[in-house]
Amino acid sequence: MANEPLISIVVPMYNSEKYISECLESIIGQTFKDFEVIIVDDCSTDNSLAIVEDYVQKFADIGQELKILKRTENSGYGSIPRNEGLEIARGKYVYFVDSDDLISEDALENLYDVAEKSQAEVLICKKHLISLGEGEEAFKNLSLSGDRNDNNIELVPNDLPLRLKAWMKNYFPQSPWKKFIRRDFLIENNIKFLNIMQEDSIWTFEIICLAEKIVMTPHVCYIYRKHKNSVCDDAFSTSINPDIIYKKFDRVMHGLNYLDEFMGRLEFFKQSSEIRYMIIQRILEQNLMWIYTSYKDAEPFQIYESIRKAIENESEKTDIVISSLVGFSFNLIKMLEKNQNNLNADKFKF
Repeated sequence: MANEPLISIVVPMYNSEKYISECLESIIGQTFKDFEVIIVDDCSTDNSLAIVEDYVQKFADIGQELKILKRTENSGYGSIPRNEGLEIARGKYVYFVDSDDLISEDALENLYDVAEKSQAEVLICKKHLISLGEGEEAFKNLSLSGDRNDNNIELVPNDLPLRLKAWMKNYFPQSPWKKFIRRDFLIENNIKFLNIMQEDSIWTFEIICLAEKIVMTPHVCYIYRKHKNSVCDDAFSTSINPDIIYKKFDRVMHGLNYLDEFMGRLEFFKQSSEIRYMIIQRILEQNLMWIYTSYKDAEPFQIYESIRKAIENESEKTDIVISSLVGFSFNLIKMLEKNQNNLNADKFKF
Protein backbone atom coordinates (compact mmCIF):
# COMPACT_ATOMS: atom_id res chain seq x y z
CA MET A 1 0.00 0.00 0.00
CA ALA A 2 1.31 3.43 -0.90
CA ASN A 3 2.33 5.91 1.81
CA GLU A 4 -0.58 8.10 0.83
CA PRO A 5 -3.83 6.17 0.24
CA LEU A 6 -5.91 6.92 -2.80
CA ILE A 7 -9.14 7.28 -0.82
CA SER A 8 -9.88 8.66 2.66
CA ILE A 9 -13.17 7.48 4.17
CA VAL A 10 -14.34 9.88 6.88
CA VAL A 11 -16.93 8.54 9.34
CA PRO A 12 -18.45 10.86 11.97
CA MET A 13 -19.76 8.79 14.88
CA TYR A 14 -22.03 9.32 17.86
CA ASN A 15 -23.65 6.49 19.82
CA SER A 16 -23.64 4.01 16.96
CA GLU A 17 -22.92 0.81 18.88
CA LYS A 18 -25.78 -1.00 17.14
CA TYR A 19 -24.53 -0.21 13.65
CA ILE A 20 -20.84 0.69 13.54
CA SER A 21 -19.64 -2.92 13.21
CA GLU A 22 -21.70 -3.46 10.09
CA CYS A 23 -20.50 -0.15 8.70
CA LEU A 24 -16.84 -1.11 9.22
CA GLU A 25 -17.38 -4.65 7.91
CA SER A 26 -18.77 -3.20 4.68
CA ILE A 27 -15.59 -1.13 4.36
CA ILE A 28 -13.25 -4.01 5.15
CA GLY A 29 -14.92 -6.07 2.44
CA GLN A 30 -14.21 -3.57 -0.36
CA THR A 31 -12.81 -4.89 -3.62
CA PHE A 32 -10.68 -1.73 -3.79
CA LYS A 33 -7.99 -1.85 -1.10
CA ASP A 34 -6.01 1.41 -1.25
CA PHE A 35 -7.81 3.47 1.38
CA GLU A 36 -7.71 4.75 4.94
CA VAL A 37 -10.60 5.11 7.38
CA ILE A 38 -10.94 8.02 9.78
CA ILE A 39 -13.48 7.65 12.58
CA VAL A 40 -14.28 10.91 14.38
CA ASP A 41 -16.01 10.09 17.66
CA ASP A 42 -18.25 12.95 18.77
CA CYS A 43 -18.18 12.05 22.50
CA SER A 44 -20.21 8.85 22.28
CA THR A 45 -21.68 7.74 25.58
CA ASP A 46 -22.31 4.12 24.57
CA ASN A 47 -19.94 1.32 23.53
CA SER A 48 -19.24 2.72 20.03
CA LEU A 49 -15.64 3.75 20.67
CA ALA A 50 -14.65 0.40 22.19
CA ILE A 51 -16.11 -1.42 19.19
CA VAL A 52 -14.13 0.76 16.78
CA GLU A 53 -10.90 0.28 18.73
CA ASP A 54 -11.31 -3.48 18.32
CA TYR A 55 -11.27 -2.94 14.54
CA VAL A 56 -7.89 -1.18 14.40
CA GLN A 57 -6.01 -4.46 14.20
CA LYS A 58 -8.53 -5.98 11.79
CA PHE A 59 -7.84 -3.17 9.34
CA ALA A 60 -4.08 -3.44 9.89
CA ASP A 61 -4.28 -7.16 9.05
CA ILE A 62 -5.51 -6.32 5.55
CA GLY A 63 -3.04 -3.46 5.07
CA GLN A 64 -5.43 -0.55 5.75
CA GLU A 65 -5.19 2.09 8.44
CA LEU A 66 -8.03 2.89 10.79
CA LYS A 67 -7.54 6.22 12.55
CA ILE A 68 -9.64 7.35 15.51
CA LEU A 69 -10.12 10.98 16.49
CA LYS A 70 -11.72 11.53 19.89
CA ARG A 71 -13.48 14.84 20.31
CA THR A 72 -13.63 16.36 23.80
CA GLU A 73 -16.95 18.13 23.28
CA ASN A 74 -20.06 16.97 21.47
CA SER A 75 -20.81 19.13 18.43
CA GLY A 76 -24.44 18.11 18.00
CA TYR A 77 -24.13 17.61 14.24
CA GLY A 78 -21.88 15.77 11.79
CA SER A 79 -20.32 18.99 10.48
CA ILE A 80 -17.38 19.48 12.82
CA PRO A 81 -16.44 15.77 12.90
CA ARG A 82 -16.38 15.70 9.10
CA ASN A 83 -14.21 18.82 8.98
CA GLU A 84 -11.78 17.40 11.53
CA GLY A 85 -11.58 14.14 9.64
CA LEU A 86 -10.83 16.02 6.43
CA GLU A 87 -8.00 17.88 8.15
CA ILE A 88 -6.00 14.71 8.71
CA ALA A 89 -7.08 12.87 5.54
CA ARG A 90 -4.30 12.00 3.10
CA GLY A 91 -6.20 10.43 0.22
CA LYS A 92 -6.53 11.82 -3.27
CA TYR A 93 -10.28 11.45 -2.86
CA VAL A 94 -12.57 11.82 0.16
CA TYR A 95 -15.72 9.80 0.79
CA PHE A 96 -18.02 10.62 3.71
CA VAL A 97 -19.89 7.66 5.23
CA ASP A 98 -22.33 7.86 8.16
CA SER A 99 -21.64 5.47 11.02
CA ASP A 100 -25.03 3.73 10.83
CA ASP A 101 -24.90 3.10 7.08
CA LEU A 102 -23.07 0.71 4.77
CA ILE A 103 -21.41 0.77 1.36
CA SER A 104 -21.62 -1.87 -1.37
CA GLU A 105 -18.55 -4.07 -1.77
CA ASP A 106 -17.53 -2.51 -5.09
CA ALA A 107 -18.37 1.09 -4.08
CA LEU A 108 -14.80 2.39 -3.86
CA GLU A 109 -13.72 0.53 -6.99
CA ASN A 110 -16.55 1.99 -9.07
CA LEU A 111 -16.21 5.52 -7.71
CA TYR A 112 -12.44 5.63 -8.14
CA ASP A 113 -12.67 4.24 -11.67
CA VAL A 114 -15.20 6.85 -12.81
CA ALA A 115 -13.31 9.68 -11.09
CA GLU A 116 -10.00 8.77 -12.70
CA LYS A 117 -11.46 8.28 -16.18
CA SER A 118 -13.46 11.51 -16.07
CA GLN A 119 -10.86 13.56 -14.14
CA ALA A 120 -13.77 15.18 -12.31
CA GLU A 121 -13.32 16.96 -9.02
CA VAL A 122 -16.74 15.78 -7.88
CA LEU A 123 -18.76 12.61 -8.47
CA ILE A 124 -22.41 12.61 -7.45
CA CYS A 125 -24.30 9.34 -7.14
CA LYS A 126 -27.77 9.35 -8.66
CA LYS A 127 -28.98 6.27 -6.80
CA HIS A 128 -28.66 4.57 -3.45
CA LEU A 129 -30.28 1.74 -1.53
CA ILE A 130 -32.47 2.18 1.53
CA SER A 131 -32.46 -0.43 4.29
CA LEU A 132 -35.17 -0.69 6.93
CA GLY A 133 -33.61 -3.56 8.86
CA GLU A 134 -30.81 -4.41 11.26
CA GLY A 135 -28.29 -7.26 11.24
CA GLU A 136 -29.10 -9.80 8.53
CA GLU A 137 -32.41 -8.05 7.92
CA ALA A 138 -30.50 -4.96 6.74
CA PHE A 139 -29.72 -6.77 3.49
CA LYS A 140 -33.07 -8.46 3.02
CA ASN A 141 -35.33 -5.43 2.93
CA LEU A 142 -33.67 -3.07 0.46
CA SER A 143 -35.33 -0.59 -1.84
CA LEU A 144 -33.78 1.52 -4.59
CA SER A 145 -33.90 5.30 -4.44
CA GLY A 146 -33.47 6.76 -7.91
CA ASP A 147 -34.44 5.89 -11.47
CA ARG A 148 -33.81 2.18 -12.03
CA ASN A 149 -33.42 2.73 -15.77
CA ASP A 150 -30.98 5.63 -15.53
CA ASN A 151 -27.64 3.96 -16.22
CA ASN A 152 -25.77 6.80 -17.89
CA ILE A 153 -22.71 8.61 -16.62
CA GLU A 154 -23.41 12.32 -17.17
CA LEU A 155 -21.07 15.29 -17.28
CA VAL A 156 -22.69 18.34 -15.71
CA PRO A 157 -21.98 21.37 -17.96
CA ASN A 158 -19.62 23.95 -16.49
CA ASP A 159 -22.26 26.62 -16.87
CA LEU A 160 -23.20 28.28 -13.57
CA PRO A 161 -26.63 29.65 -14.61
CA LEU A 162 -27.55 26.20 -15.92
CA ARG A 163 -26.29 24.52 -12.76
CA LEU A 164 -28.25 26.93 -10.60
CA LYS A 165 -31.45 26.18 -12.50
CA ALA A 166 -30.81 22.47 -11.94
CA TRP A 167 -30.05 23.08 -8.27
CA MET A 168 -33.33 24.97 -7.84
CA LYS A 169 -35.12 21.91 -9.25
CA ASN A 170 -33.38 19.60 -6.73
CA TYR A 171 -31.29 17.94 -9.43
CA PHE A 172 -28.24 17.74 -7.14
CA PRO A 173 -28.57 15.47 -4.08
CA GLN A 174 -27.61 17.23 -0.87
CA SER A 175 -26.27 14.34 1.22
CA PRO A 176 -22.47 14.25 1.73
CA TRP A 177 -22.48 10.49 1.31
CA LYS A 178 -23.74 10.84 -2.27
CA LYS A 179 -20.50 12.59 -3.27
CA PHE A 180 -16.97 11.36 -3.99
CA ILE A 181 -14.65 14.37 -4.05
CA ARG A 182 -11.04 15.23 -4.76
CA ARG A 183 -9.49 16.33 -1.51
CA ASP A 184 -7.34 19.07 -3.07
CA PHE A 185 -10.49 20.67 -4.52
CA LEU A 186 -12.05 20.96 -1.05
CA ILE A 187 -8.85 22.28 0.51
CA GLU A 188 -7.97 24.81 -2.21
CA ASN A 189 -11.49 26.25 -2.09
CA ASN A 190 -11.75 26.03 1.71
CA ILE A 191 -15.04 24.16 1.46
CA LYS A 192 -16.11 23.00 4.90
CA PHE A 193 -19.33 22.06 6.64
CA LEU A 194 -21.02 24.73 8.74
CA ASN A 195 -22.18 23.63 12.17
CA ILE A 196 -25.83 24.29 11.39
CA MET A 197 -28.96 22.36 10.54
CA GLN A 198 -29.05 20.98 7.02
CA GLU A 199 -25.41 21.92 6.62
CA ASP A 200 -25.18 19.74 3.54
CA SER A 201 -27.35 22.12 1.48
CA ILE A 202 -24.91 25.05 1.71
CA TRP A 203 -21.92 22.70 1.39
CA THR A 204 -23.42 21.26 -1.81
CA PHE A 205 -24.20 24.73 -3.13
CA GLU A 206 -20.54 25.76 -2.78
CA ILE A 207 -19.44 22.65 -4.63
CA ILE A 208 -21.90 23.29 -7.46
CA CYS A 209 -20.61 26.85 -7.84
CA LEU A 210 -16.87 26.12 -7.66
CA ALA A 211 -16.21 22.74 -9.29
CA GLU A 212 -14.92 22.82 -12.85
CA LYS A 213 -16.02 19.27 -13.56
CA ILE A 214 -18.93 17.40 -11.97
CA VAL A 215 -20.00 13.93 -13.06
CA MET A 216 -23.24 12.16 -12.16
CA THR A 217 -22.76 8.40 -11.84
CA PRO A 218 -25.48 5.71 -11.78
CA HIS A 219 -23.43 3.26 -9.68
CA VAL A 220 -25.31 2.16 -6.55
CA CYS A 221 -22.64 2.52 -3.88
CA TYR A 222 -24.41 3.43 -0.66
CA ILE A 223 -26.90 1.72 1.65
CA TYR A 224 -28.76 4.27 3.74
CA ARG A 225 -30.18 2.72 6.87
CA LYS A 226 -33.49 4.29 7.90
CA HIS A 227 -34.27 3.76 11.56
CA LYS A 228 -35.91 5.58 14.46
CA ASN A 229 -32.57 6.45 16.11
CA SER A 230 -31.06 8.19 13.10
CA VAL A 231 -29.73 11.74 13.49
CA CYS A 232 -32.29 13.08 11.02
CA ASP A 233 -35.17 11.65 13.00
CA ASP A 234 -33.77 12.83 16.33
CA ALA A 235 -32.88 16.32 15.17
CA PHE A 236 -36.21 17.81 16.18
CA SER A 237 -38.65 17.56 19.05
CA THR A 238 -42.38 18.06 18.80
CA SER A 239 -42.48 19.70 22.24
CA ILE A 240 -43.03 23.44 22.02
CA ASN A 241 -40.12 25.42 23.45
CA PRO A 242 -39.61 28.92 22.01
CA ASP A 243 -36.00 29.04 23.23
CA ILE A 244 -35.12 25.84 21.39
CA ILE A 245 -36.95 27.04 18.29
CA TYR A 246 -34.97 30.27 18.49
CA LYS A 247 -31.68 28.39 18.70
CA LYS A 248 -32.58 26.57 15.52
CA PHE A 249 -33.48 29.84 13.82
CA ASP A 250 -30.18 31.22 15.00
CA ARG A 251 -28.34 28.40 13.21
CA VAL A 252 -30.39 29.08 10.09
CA MET A 253 -29.41 32.75 10.20
CA HIS A 254 -25.74 31.88 10.60
CA GLY A 255 -25.96 29.71 7.49
CA LEU A 256 -27.72 32.40 5.48
CA ASN A 257 -25.14 35.00 6.44
CA TYR A 258 -22.36 32.68 5.33
CA LEU A 259 -24.15 31.89 2.07
CA ASP A 260 -24.70 35.57 1.28
CA GLU A 261 -21.05 36.37 1.96
CA PHE A 262 -19.97 33.45 -0.23
CA MET A 263 -22.07 34.65 -3.17
CA GLY A 264 -20.76 38.17 -2.60
CA ARG A 265 -17.27 36.91 -3.50
CA LEU A 266 -18.32 35.50 -6.87
CA GLU A 267 -18.56 37.81 -9.85
CA PHE A 268 -21.65 36.08 -11.23
CA PHE A 269 -23.71 36.90 -8.13
CA LYS A 270 -22.32 40.43 -7.93
CA GLN A 271 -23.94 41.02 -11.29
CA SER A 272 -27.23 39.32 -10.44
CA SER A 273 -28.92 40.43 -7.23
CA GLU A 274 -32.16 38.75 -8.29
CA ILE A 275 -30.60 35.29 -8.50
CA ARG A 276 -28.68 35.90 -5.29
CA TYR A 277 -31.96 36.70 -3.54
CA MET A 278 -33.64 33.61 -5.01
CA ILE A 279 -30.88 31.35 -3.68
CA ILE A 280 -31.16 32.86 -0.20
CA GLN A 281 -34.91 32.44 -0.34
CA ARG A 282 -34.60 28.81 -1.42
CA ILE A 283 -32.21 27.80 1.37
CA LEU A 284 -34.32 29.72 3.87
CA GLU A 285 -37.47 27.97 2.68
CA GLN A 286 -35.90 24.53 3.06
CA ASN A 287 -34.64 25.21 6.57
CA LEU A 288 -37.73 26.96 7.91
CA MET A 289 -40.08 24.37 6.49
CA TRP A 290 -37.99 21.71 8.18
CA ILE A 291 -38.37 23.52 11.50
CA TYR A 292 -42.06 24.31 11.08
CA THR A 293 -43.08 20.79 10.14
CA SER A 294 -41.22 19.40 13.15
CA TYR A 295 -43.28 21.73 15.36
CA LYS A 296 -46.61 21.06 13.72
CA ASP A 297 -48.40 21.38 17.08
CA ALA A 298 -47.01 24.85 17.80
CA GLU A 299 -49.31 27.85 17.75
CA PRO A 300 -48.49 30.42 15.04
CA PHE A 301 -47.87 33.14 17.65
CA GLN A 302 -45.13 31.00 19.23
CA ILE A 303 -43.38 30.65 15.90
CA TYR A 304 -43.81 34.35 15.26
CA GLU A 305 -42.19 35.14 18.61
CA SER A 306 -39.18 32.99 17.73
CA ILE A 307 -38.82 34.71 14.36
CA ARG A 308 -39.01 38.14 15.99
CA LYS A 309 -36.44 37.15 18.61
CA ALA A 310 -34.10 35.77 15.96
CA ILE A 311 -34.25 39.01 13.98
CA GLU A 312 -33.82 41.30 16.98
CA ASN A 313 -30.95 39.39 18.58
CA GLU A 314 -28.79 39.24 15.47
CA SER A 315 -26.85 42.39 14.66
CA GLU A 316 -24.68 41.14 11.81
CA LYS A 317 -27.30 40.01 9.31
CA THR A 318 -27.26 41.49 5.85
CA ASP A 319 -30.29 43.26 4.41
CA ILE A 320 -30.94 40.47 1.93
CA VAL A 321 -31.10 37.89 4.71
CA ILE A 322 -33.45 39.98 6.86
CA SER A 323 -35.79 40.75 3.98
CA SER A 324 -35.90 37.09 2.98
CA LEU A 325 -36.57 35.95 6.52
CA VAL A 326 -39.34 38.46 7.14
CA GLY A 327 -41.06 37.94 3.80
CA PHE A 328 -41.03 34.18 3.83
CA SER A 329 -41.72 33.71 7.53
CA PHE A 330 -44.88 35.76 7.61
CA ASN A 331 -46.21 34.12 4.47
CA LEU A 332 -45.60 30.76 6.09
CA ILE A 333 -47.32 31.83 9.29
CA LYS A 334 -50.41 32.70 7.27
CA MET A 335 -50.26 29.25 5.73
CA LEU A 336 -49.97 27.66 9.19
CA GLU A 337 -52.98 29.59 10.44
CA LYS A 338 -55.01 28.44 7.45
CA ASN A 339 -53.87 24.83 7.33
CA GLN A 340 -52.88 24.08 10.91
CA ASN A 341 -54.63 20.72 11.05
CA ASN A 342 -53.37 19.52 7.68
CA LEU A 343 -49.68 20.17 8.20
CA ASN A 344 -47.56 17.08 8.85
CA ALA A 345 -43.86 16.26 8.86
CA ASP A 346 -44.10 13.89 5.88
CA LYS A 347 -45.59 16.47 3.53
CA PHE A 348 -42.39 18.35 2.86
CA LYS A 349 -39.26 16.48 1.85
CA PHE A 350 -36.17 18.22 0.46
